[in-house]
Amino acid sequence: MDMAPDGVSSRGDLWLSIRREAETALACDPIFGRSLSASILDHPGLGAAVSHQIGQRLGKSTGDRHQFERAANEAFAASPDLVDAASRDLEVIALNDPASTGPLPVLLNFKGYVALQTWRVSNWLWHQNRRDLALLLQSESSDSLQVSIHPSASIGTSVFLDHATGIVVGSFVTIGDEGDHSAERHGRAESRKSEPRAKDRQRRPAQHGGDHSRRRQHR
Repeated sequence: MDMAPDGVSSRGDLWLSIRREAETALACDPIFGRSLSASILDHPGLGAAVSHQIGQRLGKSTGDRHQFERAANEAFAASPDLVDAASRDLEVIALNDPASTGPLPVLLNFKGYVALQTWRVSNWLWHQNRRDLALLLQSESSDSLQVSIHPSASIGTSVFLDHATGIVVGSFVTIGDEGDHSAERHGRAESRKSEPRAKDRQRRPAQHGGDHSRRRQHR
């Protein structure tokens, strides 16, 4: 993939790479490959594919799945920077997580990635004063993905929610760019680049090491 000056590939290049991975998987394993048409190959770009994942992961009925996918598509169409953020999040995981073999498995299987993009949609809805739907997305993410991020939280780009189960991000939490966060039971994500708010200064900040196994989260 061609890389931009900041080390992140362009949105179009990343999507082409994902499609090539899907086409290769389809050729190697036709049974698994059938599911890739609906997940990847039927979509014109990353935003539509992510919207599909949000609908499939969060919706408990066909109607719910379509509703959530439509809401996500609307957000991505109205705010293309959300697709850029989704690209950066996906790229940083694919490049840095040793468990990842490429962007396609991340998009299809890493629930922390889907939960983060669900938050991006809910945050957009929150700022459009569509707060009931934003909170519904948070609730469904908490129920289906075990990741609860309040729609009014502040999160940068190139963020990785590692393992993700049990992560809770409250309404006043700020996570900066390039934040990678491990999940422990009932963990709370906070950024290593964020300054604590006055009400949080008594808390011990999370310690981040270069290796995921050494990273600790306060409970």
